[in-house]
Amino acid sequence: MNQSILGAIEHTCDHMREIIISGKIVCQQCGLEIGEHYVNSMVTTGKYTQKSRFSRQYVGSPYQQSYYDGLGTIIHIDKESLKGVKNLSKFRRLKRMNVLFLSKEHLKVNNTLKILHKVGFLLDLPYYILNDCAIRYKKINSTEIHIINRVSCLCFCLWDSIRHFKYKTTLKEILKIFRKTGHRVNGKSIIRDGCIYRETLYKKGMRKTSPKNMRDYIARQIAALSNNIDYIKNRLKTKKLSMKPEKYISKLESLCYCICDKTEKYFGKRSLNPFDTSAACVYFAGLLLSKQYKVKTIMIQNKLAKITNVSAYCIRDIFKVHFKQFL
Repeated sequence: MNQSILGAIEHTCDHMREIIISGKIVCQQCGLEIGEHYVNSMVTTGKYTQKSRFSRQYVGSPYQQSYYDGLGTIIHIDKESLKGVKNLSKFRRLKRMNVLFLSKEHLKVNNTLKILHKVGFLLDLPYYILNDCAIRYKKINSTEIHIINRVSCLCFCLWDSIRHFKYKTTLKEILKIFRKTGHRVNGKSIIRDGCIYRETLYKKGMRKTSPKNMRDYIARQIAALSNNIDYIKNRLKTKKLSMKPEKYISKLESLCYCICDKTEKYFGKRSLNPFDTSAACVYFAGLLLSKQYKVKTIMIQNKLAKITNVSAYCIRDIFKVHFKQFL
């Protein structure tokens, strides 16, 4: 033991028995903190065996001198003098890190599922979607299909499970988060390879997911308007419409769902982006409300495009080509 540590124990505490907890040197009997302990985590390789036929290709298996558990505590393996004592009733329990030696194939699956956990946290996705995505990915991985890019396969599985549960997240947002985390993912390749992955999932017993429609994104667009309630309040004042903004938003929402029911067959035959169509539907419902109360338009296309994160020309084109005939 270092002489400085011994001197610290002699000056501060009468007991000579100490243990290390969370990088601190603590007296075992009275619990007094004596000093700090710093250890560099290092890995050394062991001796390789001559019995193996492929001994030239491999080095000895590594063993770790010290590592950190979930609480940040240094637990020593090789040095017996620095091990913790068996009786730790006076101190908090320490979590131990489980070291798993995975095979190469299991390690690939484990790394891709770590990416899924990180992306799901950034997208704020519920756990049932992440679990369903992991099941889909493992079913595709268990087949004999050659997966060119595992990250793009994971991205397709996540998008497919979101479509299955009719969740509000779009493919554009998924690709944006994957690119932010440093993964190169292309939307065209996902759609191209998705045909193969969808057939394999269908053979494995998974139902084919149906594409989303305009109705699935109405709640998200209304929530975006509710977050910008001050803008709607100011617009109602300028247009001299005596109505509370909460009441206006609820009427707008009920009218949007009514429009979705009446135009379901019309938009079912046309392959339009449902997210952009839902923003145009909100604009169309705002026009109908302003016509009903005989006031000027409350919802402006440019401001609605910023609120709903849809480009203004998309709202304008979809409204002119498809919604204007229903006025």
